[in-house]
Amino acid sequence: MLDLENTLMRLPEPKDTGAKDEKRSVSFVTVYRRKKYLNRPCYFEDEDAVQISFGPSRSLARHCYLPDTVERGIQNIPHSAEDEANTEALQFASEGVLHAEGGWPKDISYQNSEQTSRYKRKIEKTEEYISQMSNLTQTMMHMIKQNNAVNIYQNYFEEIEPLELTENYSSRTITVFHEHGDIHRPVTNIAWNFEVNTQFAAAFSDKFQFNKPAATYIWDIDNPNVPLLTLTSSHPAPCVEYNPKDSHILASGMNSGQVVVWDCRISSNEQLVSNHEFSHRDQINCLVWFQSKTNSEFFTGSTEGQLCWWDIRKIDKPTDRIFLDPMKSDPGKLSRAFAISAIDSDPSIATKYMAGTEQGVLFTCNRKGKTPNEKITSRVKCHYGAICSVMRSPHFIKNYMTVGDWQAKIWTEDNKDTSIVWTKEYFSQLTCGVWSETRCAVFFVGRIDGMVDVWDIVQDLNKPVYSIKISDYPVLSLKHHKEGKYIIVGTSDGHVHLQELSDNLVHTYSNERQLMASMLERETKRERFLEIRIREVKLREKELRREKELARAQYEEDKATEKDNVEIAEKAFMTVIEAEIKRREGIYQRLNIPF
Repeated sequence: MLDLENTLMRLPEPKDTGAKDEKRSVSFVTVYRRKKYLNRPCYFEDEDAVQISFGPSRSLARHCYLPDTVERGIQNIPHSAEDEANTEALQFASEGVLHAEGGWPKDISYQNSEQTSRYKRKIEKTEEYISQMSNLTQTMMHMIKQNNAVNIYQNYFEEIEPLELTENYSSRTITVFHEHGDIHRPVTNIAWNFEVNTQFAAAFSDKFQFNKPAATYIWDIDNPNVPLLTLTSSHPAPCVEYNPKDSHILASGMNSGQVVVWDCRISSNEQLVSNHEFSHRDQINCLVWFQSKTNSEFFTGSTEGQLCWWDIRKIDKPTDRIFLDPMKSDPGKLSRAFAISAIDSDPSIATKYMAGTEQGVLFTCNRKGKTPNEKITSRVKCHYGAICSVMRSPHFIKNYMTVGDWQAKIWTEDNKDTSIVWTKEYFSQLTCGVWSETRCAVFFVGRIDGMVDVWDIVQDLNKPVYSIKISDYPVLSLKHHKEGKYIIVGTSDGHVHLQELSDNLVHTYSNERQLMASMLERETKRERFLEIRIREVKLREKELRREKELARAQYEEDKATEKDNVEIAEKAFMTVIEAEIKRREGIYQRLNIPF
């Protein structure tokens, strides 16, 4: 819009023109401006009022037309054509030639030994045969001389030390999970979800926070920043396990001795809690779900030395309990029970379970037993210190592993008195251990200095094949993924480390199971032979000791007999002397001769 205050505008008056001028009509607009506003910018603004309006010209509209629309496609690629041709098929035929022996002439039968021998003698007399044999003999003599000049059995590399054939193992840290907040409690237990492979539950517990509320976290490895679910409880829970048949149900044991059950579909708060009066008297250290028809039973082990069986359908009090009393004569007393540190039960052997104690004794128990002697089948001293972990091999049911003090040992059901395979004695104490879910010869061991050692007992029994530096704090819990790709490690500073293993630690090779089975069988036989030999030596020593005692008794008897014989001889001699003296004295008296 023009500034009309400073600008004067004059429109020319329209003129009447003819048809020719009407076609070429042009409108002119003259704008006048004051001199003082010259060379100044013009200001335009929008207003609703229309100052100047030019209407359409009908004379110009008659000369306008709308063009017709045309659609045309253009393809900017080379044109090609498709054609098919069928070639003639080749005809194949299978033919064979029977080659019985040599290239004999037609008049000689190779089956007639007389004709063939006569023909051979004839050929051997020809000059061609003699010349060919002489040429071959010279070549053969040259080769023989070469073999005689070089000692083909000499070892030229005796002084070179052989190199060990090592396989490169590796791992990498995927992510680190930690508890939110300023308090970082130790990670005491980890459990993988049986149905969702990417989820796991971690239990955090501190003995110095007895009466403070605590939480157990469920994480998803695909979203490590925030816990998937936070399970709250009235007391810290050192152990947590998923129900193997229903992954929505979790059970845990608390520091107060009570057990708590969560159902993730209902709420993150505790739904079922046992009665404190009928629960454990001390902290619950371990929990394992038991194989049953209802899949609702589990048992727990406590520091007080008591094993309790629970049913989530009636969680108020345990359905059964047993005391791990080391005495065989009068078992079943809580005052003598050993503190339980680890338990294990395999679903394939539903009636048997094992319990490791802080005194290093492993108890093997039977679920169907009625009396204490029937429930506890064996007691074996496995370690000098506490048994941190006990786990049956997922590949060989008869074999199981115990981890405690400074060693990890492998045992068998056929020989429970001694271990068949054991690791070296570490300088640092061992805290936990777990079998590999995919490789039968591999197991993992956690140490108090923050290291995790990977053992492959088929490849090397003297040292671990690979060591992983996890943290500067002690490793308290280990869990291996059922697919074998991941291993999750919990430390005392409240961090959960997710490690991805290399393929050679995940996938088994062709004959690994056969080698492992043969090695376990060989070591079992060796221990059995050693046990028999030790028993024979002890029996021989017992017999020698008995023979020595009999010889000593015979010697004492002979000595006593000899002493008695001497005394008897002395008495007899003195009797004879006294009789002789009396006889002579009587003779001298009769003769009145002084004696």
